[in-house]
Amino acid sequence: MVFSLRRRFILFVTLPVALVLLGVGWVSFLYVRSALLEQWSAAAILRLRQTAHEIEMRLDEMREHVHQIAEMDSVPGGEAAQRFLVEKLSRQRGVGFVNIETVASPRSEAERSLGAERGVVTSLDSTGNFLRIAEEFGGTDGKLAKRIVVTVALDSFMKLQGLLGSGPWEGSYACLVTEDGKYLAHSLPAMHGPAVLGESGNPLEKQILRELKRKESGAILGEGHPPEWVAGFYQVGGTDWYLLLFSPGRAILEPILRLRTNYVIASLATVILIIFLIRATARPVALSVAEISQAAEEVEEGNYSVHVCEDRNDEIGQLKRRFNKMVRGLQQRDLIERTFGRYVDRSIAQELLTRPDALRLGGEKHRVTIMICDLRGFTPLAEKLDPEAVIRILNRYLARMISIIEQHKGIIVDFYGDSILVFFDGVHGDVQERAADAVRCAIHMQRELKSFSDDNEREGLPPLHMGIGIHTGDVVVGNIGSETRAKYGIVGSAVNETDRIQAFAEGGAIIISEQTFGILGSRVTTGKPIQASLKGLDGERDLYPVIEIDGQGLRG
Repeated sequence: MVFSLRRRFILFVTLPVALVLLGVGWVSFLYVRSALLEQWSAAAILRLRQTAHEIEMRLDEMREHVHQIAEMDSVPGGEAAQRFLVEKLSRQRGVGFVNIETVASPRSEAERSLGAERGVVTSLDSTGNFLRIAEEFGGTDGKLAKRIVVTVALDSFMKLQGLLGSGPWEGSYACLVTEDGKYLAHSLPAMHGPAVLGESGNPLEKQILRELKRKESGAILGEGHPPEWVAGFYQVGGTDWYLLLFSPGRAILEPILRLRTNYVIASLATVILIIFLIRATARPVALSVAEISQAAEEVEEGNYSVHVCEDRNDEIGQLKRRFNKMVRGLQQRDLIERTFGRYVDRSIAQELLTRPDALRLGGEKHRVTIMICDLRGFTPLAEKLDPEAVIRILNRYLARMISIIEQHKGIIVDFYGDSILVFFDGVHGDVQERAADAVRCAIHMQRELKSFSDDNEREGLPPLHMGIGIHTGDVVVGNIGSETRAKYGIVGSAVNETDRIQAFAEGGAIIISEQTFGILGSRVTTGKPIQASLKGLDGERDLYPVIEIDGQGLRG
């Protein structure tokens, strides 16, 4: 039971507590998460700055070393020192080769003073990224110019200590890119993929590429909560290179995620404790209310023998005593209603019981469709059978007919031996539709009587046949009689006219009046009209034998 008293206690007490815990936890989580991300950003920028400075110092060292080798060319006897320096440079980490080559066309003094080819040049060969450092020297006094060329694997710059590590840096990786996003090196040797940052369509990489053109350093959060990746970047001084550092968001936020889990467990434990206390406190009250509710449900289903235990002296006990008293009153009322309902149509009985003013004598003028059905030849048949057999056949017949009439919303006014007077009230619905209900009801009754007669024949009883007359007209509907004895029914000439029409219906036939035929129009299919003079009425009337209505016929 969703809205039980006990569940309401639990809901209205635990819900505010849960909302407070959720709000405090959420605000705290956001604050600590922001602090951790800011802490990582500051630490990442610091690490990137230190690593960028190391790369810058190493580049300067290599440039100076190359320059020293070039200077040895002009020193008398400097060839030995030059070879020593070349060998020393070759042993440095990442250096591919050091080569001194002769330049075909010597440079002028102006070109040498400009140092046109001295510096850092990057290019891509078939084996991967590398750095080329070159400087020309000589080329004076008729001597051929020379050029020293040093190639350095760019991956060697990613092997510096201090950039990656454990803790929040676990699972991180770094890379070296140009300002345009071209990858130069990567901390993961097995990393293969797009040659340009953002080429894969990754939103974080695209955002980094935009920031590289605007700032020398910074930190960017990726998508998700927590972010899947967090990135920092820093420019290497004297170059268009940028160091990038990527760290998984979960590694950075691992402390707050662990705290969140513990907080959720503690909050659930608190809520469970509150629920336990509520259940322990409210259980006696809730059980009593549940007992009354269960008893009320049984009373609703018609069981008036139910009785709740009057074992309390508080307000709940008083409620139980009043409940038992109410059930006894309902039992008496139900007995009256069931007895009354056997003699009056159920819908009428319901109206009379719920509307005290409906019990007053008098009535209202309604336009209704009246149906009278009568068994043909039943009186002579009854004289040949035992009284018990007559009543048994008649009761079985009426039980089936009453069920059909109720299905089609007909109101039974009275029984006249084997005849039934029914009307279909047009005030509570469209007059045409109520007339159609009457004809459909009559067709259904004729079909059911055929089945009933077949059953009788199998039992050795004679078959039954019924004639039905239907007419639409104005009648007075209401309580007829005196203050001491009355009945609910209809009065008017239309009732007598319907009875006269019914007399023209042979066994198995349905005859409708001209008025009903006019109301139904093309919805009803009839046979050849019958010219009839009705007893007590002036002139002749056109009567119509029904074949079918709305595609539903007597023959199925």
